Amino acid sequence: MPRAQWKFVEQIQQKLPDEPEQRAIAGILGALDDKIELNRRMNCTLESMARAVFHEWFVENEEIESWEESSLDEIFGRKSDCVLTGPFGSHLHTHDYRDEGTPLILVKHVMDGHILENGLPLVGLHKLPEMSRYLLEVGDIVFTRVGAVGRSAYVHPRNKGWMISGQTLRVRVPDKTKLNPRYLAQIYLEPSFTEMVEQYALGTTRPSLNASILSSFKFLLPPIELQNKFGEFAEAVDKKVQQNLDESRTLASLRDALLPKLMRGEVRVKLRDIAFKEQS
Repeated sequence: MPRAQWKFVEQIQQKLPDEPEQRAIAGILGALDDKIELNRRMNCTLESMARAVFHEWFVENEEIESWEESSLDEIFGRKSDCVLTGPFGSHLHTHDYRDEGTPLILVKHVMDGHILENGLPLVGLHKLPEMSRYLLEVGDIVFTRVGAVGRSAYVHPRNKGWMISGQTLRVRVPDKTKLNPRYLAQIYLEPSFTEMVEQYALGTTRPSLNASILSSFKFLLPPIELQNKFGEFAEAVDKKVQQNLDESRTLASLRDALLPKLMRGEVRVKLRDIAFKEQS
């Protein structure tokens, strides 16, 4: 190795913390990762609880035979506009994106019942006046309509005011005395429903779905009192899940910001404090 390269390597080695401090740094970062993983497992358990309660109340219930099947069209009428297609490319272009603005939800941001927040395009404020009908309200459901058809996510308070794209549909319950939106959101997450959507999806090379087809899909309509009871339970679960996600995002940001500073010695680890905590 040339002398200049050896000198560069020596400089890097000189900047690294000594081995005990490196172990302490690994312990701190490992603790953050452990907490993030614990939150992930806790969320899996919480969401499994919601699915289990849904099945007990709406799949295995002995009264299910007395419940009618219905669709959004039949409940609210075809002119209710409860299913809305996002703005097409002719109305929204990439040059409308800004460094600051309103998050725009694409298909890739809808996964496992959640709206992923990494890499969301931001639509500039100049575009909002003509895009207001595509902004989300709490209790809406985002439904993917192209490519990976059939994925959906319930809209929580943190997602209020975000925008759907032309790749998605927005489902909004206009009369909550007839249908609980959280109950409907859980139906959309059921494997049997997503399989039905995939079968009806239009096209062969790139499956797609439209508002009229989604509005026509049948589902069980149990008493609104039971729907509301489930909605209250599921939203309590959702709240805890969102809290865990928020905490994990904060911890991940802290970990990523700390690592280079710890390794460069800009932030020092007090080994005595760590030893004391381990003993206690």
